[in-house]
Amino acid sequence: MKSNSLVVFLFYFTFSSFAQKESNIWYFGYQAGIDFNSGSPVALLDGQLSTSEGCASISNKEGNLLFYTDGVTVWNRNHAVMLNGTDLKGNVSSTHSAIIVPKPNSKDIYYIFTVDHLAGPNGLQYSEVDMSLDGGQGAITSNKNILLHTPVTEKVTAIKSSISNEYWVVSHKWESSDFISYKVSESGINNTPIISTVGSFIEVPPAPNFNNTTSLGAIKISPNGKKLAVARRYYGVELYDFDSATGIVSNPLNLTNSLPLIMSPYGIEFSPDSNLLYAGVGGFYGVFQYNLNAGTNSQIINTAVEVDEGLRNHGQMQLASDGKIYSSSINKEALDVINFPNIIGLGCEYNRESFFLGGKIARSGLPPFVQSFFLSEYNIIHEKTCFGDSTILKLENTVDSVVWNFGDPVSGINNTSTNLEATHVFSSPGIYEVSVVASVGNQTINETATITIYSQPIAYPVANQVYYDDDGDGLYDFDTSLIESTILNGQTEMEVHYYDSSGIELSSPLPNPLVSETQTITVEVINPINTICIATSNVEFIVTNSDIDFPKFFTPNGDGFNDTWQVNGQLQVIKGIFIFNRYGKLLKQLNPTSSGWDGTYNDKTLPSNDYWYHVILEDGRIFKGHFSLIR
Repeated sequence: MKSNSLVVFLFYFTFSSFAQKESNIWYFGYQAGIDFNSGSPVALLDGQLSTSEGCASISNKEGNLLFYTDGVTVWNRNHAVMLNGTDLKGNVSSTHSAIIVPKPNSKDIYYIFTVDHLAGPNGLQYSEVDMSLDGGQGAITSNKNILLHTPVTEKVTAIKSSISNEYWVVSHKWESSDFISYKVSESGINNTPIISTVGSFIEVPPAPNFNNTTSLGAIKISPNGKKLAVARRYYGVELYDFDSATGIVSNPLNLTNSLPLIMSPYGIEFSPDSNLLYAGVGGFYGVFQYNLNAGTNSQIINTAVEVDEGLRNHGQMQLASDGKIYSSSINKEALDVINFPNIIGLGCEYNRESFFLGGKIARSGLPPFVQSFFLSEYNIIHEKTCFGDSTILKLENTVDSVVWNFGDPVSGINNTSTNLEATHVFSSPGIYEVSVVASVGNQTINETATITIYSQPIAYPVANQVYYDDDGDGLYDFDTSLIESTILNGQTEMEVHYYDSSGIELSSPLPNPLVSETQTITVEVINPINTICIATSNVEFIVTNSDIDFPKFFTPNGDGFNDTWQVNGQLQVIKGIFIFNRYGKLLKQLNPTSSGWDGTYNDKTLPSNDYWYHVILEDGRIFKGHFSLIR
């Protein structure tokens, strides 16, 4: 196992070697720019656009700039206005004023998709760029400002289709629940969209906010094309499934519905491995990270970690070809950087204003790209990452041969494999650099990924819990906190959940009524960082009758009546009597033949409250319950 800093550095060095170079030049803000071609970002000072929000740029496969735009004007690689490159129907105050998509199987044709601001009448349009015109500097053709739909929200994103050399361009209608997905193929743009009616109905918000600001906020598709996220003012950050084969959006989940409606979510971005989502929610809140592999919807929501604090106007976020995520803030001379965005929790390292723009100014926007530009054709896929699992590793596409290195030198000779689908049991929890050298025909492919192996919890066994039926109704209230320390046995980082026989979760440490005289409770111990890592056990809660009487209260006031608490009945069968406070602290051990407990601890008078008893019989049975001390 390597140190975190070395592991992540190597991962992102490798990432930059396979991310497509079409995304290597950025222009945004007030004449700001970045060049990623060296593998590290370099500030550019020659940009011509000045935009408060949306913008887009595109390079060729070698990383050389082709053109860039604010959604209204287009500049060529020489920073001159492109021929016929004015009066496009985007808007410099639109979240995603523009995005650029190459025409499949064409070396010269690109499409600029634009969206108006605040659900304006220009809606979603596209214009065609032909790079063979104007001596290779490109020009807008007669296919200019072609309307696809109006009105729409300020959202447009793109991803490559999973089944062909085609793209999907996705936006969202205004005053509607409809996502609209347009297919871009070698035949051009199909003007008839795939419509997915799902999620929030986006309209003018309730009073006093009578305006179209609910159209604000970003939209992104994960690099692997499986998830889509939107930031909606007054609605929250919403996560969906996306089918990159069909263009269909489904399964909505609001990640931020527990936050006040005063929040203003705007920028969002997925991690390079598509497992994490980052969302800037604005106002008094900062940037949150969500683990999309956590399990159920509620488990995903509960993974929220604030990786950057609030009280700041967070703008757009964008993944770059160096594997980092960059984030803008209004009127700043530097961008925030998430250095290790595949790492769960604060280890992702969100650093404020750490990339300086050479005196240029950022605003709210950064250029979006076709998100599949950031995905390797031979991406490493891994499954089963709880410690002790046999972790499965394979490449996303077929290759002829492989040599794996699991980055786990403790495992010795088992640190490598030549199986196309390899398995490895890692020697301890932690972060590992896994690498593979693959061959496809005469081509050699090198891939590296960071894999986190998470601690596997243990559900330590608990003896059957026997309670005395003190009112004869066959029911009893139990408090799970009394057994939790035994279940965890020192695992301070783990969580415990309890379920009845029908699978309904029982709250803890709040008391719950048993619904029968004997009930089996399932105990789950979960690693909250990765909730796939679960251990389970069962414990019997038994309610029974007894010939021993357990008083419900006592009044130690010296009047000679009920001044002490003591059990009554067959005392000869009692082995020990123990009294606890509600937190499980032992207050008194009684002899069954003594006068009883007087309500003190270390000679100090205890207050009126409920206290708990454990009475152990000679035959091994344990009766548990509670009584009241009344003063």
